[in-house]
Amino acid sequence: MADQFSIGGVPLDPKRVSKPFLRDMWKAAKNAETTEGKEAALKAIEDLGKNGEISAEDFAAVDSFRKGVFGEYRSDKDRFWETWRANGKDFKDPKLQAIREEMGVGGAFLMQDQKLQTALREATALSAVQALAGGSFGPTGVVAGYAAYANERLWNKAADKKTEALLETYKAYQSGESPMITEGNSVQQVHREELWRALDTLTNKAVDAGKAGKPLPITAQYYELTSPDMVGKLATAAKAGSKLRLNLDGGRLSYPSKDKETGKSYFEVDDIPHKMRTVLQFTGIEGADVGVSLFPAKQELDDPTDLMHRKVLRVGDEVLMSGMNANSGSGENIDAGYIIQGPAAARYTENVRRDIKTSTGVGTEEIWGAKHFEQFQTEDLRVGRRGITAILDTLSGPSPAGQDLPPTKTLADLEALAKKAGVDLKEMVDVPAADYEKVMGAIASGEGHVKASLSETGKKKLVEVIEKAIASTQTKKNKEALADIDLPSDKKVGKTRVDIADQPSEREVLILNAINEAEEYIYIPGFVVTRAVAGALVAKRDEMEAAGKKLDIRVMADSGIYPDGGTPNSWGVNFLEDNGIATKWSKLTRTGWHDRKIHAKQLMTDKGEVAGSTNFSKKGLQENWETSAYVHFDPKDKEAIDNREASKKQFLDLWDNDSYDLSAKDKAAYGNRFAPEVGREWAVEQDREYNTKLILEGLQSYEIATGKMVEGFMSDADYKAKYDKLIEKGYSEGDAAILAAEEKFGVEKFREMRDQLPANQELLKDEAKIEAWKKKYGDKG
Repeated sequence: MADQFSIGGVPLDPKRVSKPFLRDMWKAAKNAETTEGKEAALKAIEDLGKNGEISAEDFAAVDSFRKGVFGEYRSDKDRFWETWRANGKDFKDPKLQAIREEMGVGGAFLMQDQKLQTALREATALSAVQALAGGSFGPTGVVAGYAAYANERLWNKAADKKTEALLETYKAYQSGESPMITEGNSVQQVHREELWRALDTLTNKAVDAGKAGKPLPITAQYYELTSPDMVGKLATAAKAGSKLRLNLDGGRLSYPSKDKETGKSYFEVDDIPHKMRTVLQFTGIEGADVGVSLFPAKQELDDPTDLMHRKVLRVGDEVLMSGMNANSGSGENIDAGYIIQGPAAARYTENVRRDIKTSTGVGTEEIWGAKHFEQFQTEDLRVGRRGITAILDTLSGPSPAGQDLPPTKTLADLEALAKKAGVDLKEMVDVPAADYEKVMGAIASGEGHVKASLSETGKKKLVEVIEKAIASTQTKKNKEALADIDLPSDKKVGKTRVDIADQPSEREVLILNAINEAEEYIYIPGFVVTRAVAGALVAKRDEMEAAGKKLDIRVMADSGIYPDGGTPNSWGVNFLEDNGIATKWSKLTRTGWHDRKIHAKQLMTDKGEVAGSTNFSKKGLQENWETSAYVHFDPKDKEAIDNREASKKQFLDLWDNDSYDLSAKDKAAYGNRFAPEVGREWAVEQDREYNTKLILEGLQSYEIATGKMVEGFMSDADYKAKYDKLIEKGYSEGDAAILAAEEKFGVEKFREMRDQLPANQELLKDEAKIEAWKKKYGDKG
């Protein structure tokens, strides 16, 4: 038998695919119940072990057999639960044990096959990147680790094309000739609670400058800009003489939810009329120099469900770049940003100016395309209080910039608002007459989970709102304003190098380069962390270990639950856990009924830090319209080193005090501790997603409990006074609530109060139980 193995000419890592591995895989295939394709699969595995190589065609026989085994496994699993329900839910039934053993036999092969498939996938990517990059290209391993999962499982021409574009961008970047690079900047780190305050400070600066007769130009590009406070301040600055230029996202029908009772899909559309209301509030400012544009997603990105997701604010010669939106609630999320002056500020604004030019005068065809726009009239669209009040207020106005959505407490309030807009509320929604008062009363009072379907009339009114907003951007006055944008000074004002990622391949390079340059640590607090970036992290760790060096890698993933009860982070988190990378889930303190997120798209190392709008996902890195920057930490640049130490301290505080590190794999292993030993590893693998949901549900319960606790502090006069002072200083409502609690009770006491919550005790109990089991039984468990 050979010592080195290859499939289709791709050499596999001998540490992962060895003689014992292939013997175990052959035995598992031999024992599997499935007979169709078994002989061909056994021969392929045997030939690989004897000859050291097989063709891709021969390996296809193994893949085909795997599909048959998996189908049998699923059938057995269905039979297991049917038997369990039939016997009164008795897990001790011998029939269930027999089925489990059958499942285990198939699972043993499936686990070996998954490991081989993973090894082949990564080896194929490495071979492809080596061939495309050439021998002198240094970051081959990191790029290959990323490319293995940024592309489809089976490498194809599309993967070659995308990877070649990435490598060309990377090589230009390495040469120092890339347009991404800017030197001589001054940067100020404004993460976490300081980020919203920075947004507040810059907008106030514009207002004050205008009132002093020295107006500052404002250029902004935002995915969401609906905060009445921010809209009002920008409007005030415009009235005081600032040239205000905006590029905004128009919204879309992207991710449908599913009705639990009917099983039918629907779209929540609260954000779309709210965004259109903002457009009309700005275009309706009288006596001000304002230009507003909506980004043409269909025209520029081809897919109208892709986002214009950038978050950039320029005031005078300063630019705030971050991952934070400018809507109510954005400020209290864990997010990251920098205030920049110098060539990078000019480059950022130049990119926004280009996008505004592209967006000037566009209509529904360019923004959504005919097919997608038609869905606004054909799909089940649902709204809560925010959506319905935004539609009604826009139809009758809207209210001036700076005013919040009209408040409603009762159904009568909502019906009065509808009457003012010239419509009958009952005709706006598709709600059974018997449920109308209950449903619409709940919406009027602000029960966040209650939504009502728009009727045909309601959808027509939504379209009317959209068309009204677009028409306001197509006036001669608005177009002329959009054509008049100057840039900040590009004079060098500091020592910091800032690299700006604009196009998709640049965004990929920015992340991969930051990973590749790290020598001491890589810390990521991420809203989305998928397997491609996880693959790059593991590749970097492996390279460092091969060189006899240690690299501290820690990843904290947002624990927010999506409508399906899961998270986009599980695939990446599982991969990191499997490869020994320290990973935790966020465990944040809420301040009310709404959730709080790790919304950052942040990667920090000892060499630099990435921040901006780009989530570490396929959509973020390759498909959406995003922008991020890499701030270099030159040891000779005191300003940069101060920023580095501040970022590091903030992350470690988050890691130590706002996290939960029970893994779904350990929880699934505990749940399968009595499963047959044969195939147990596969059973654990299959249960990880379910256990991830259980962990996230537990974290959600804890966060809801903290929200109720913090909300209750408002009845204390001393606490309220501290809160009000923090609001006056420009902190967001959520951050002010948390900071006020820390001031009143002390940081440690406030932490102790959260720790004592029953929901937290349940989390700790679960963690301790599984940790004790691991220590007692170890791998034998």
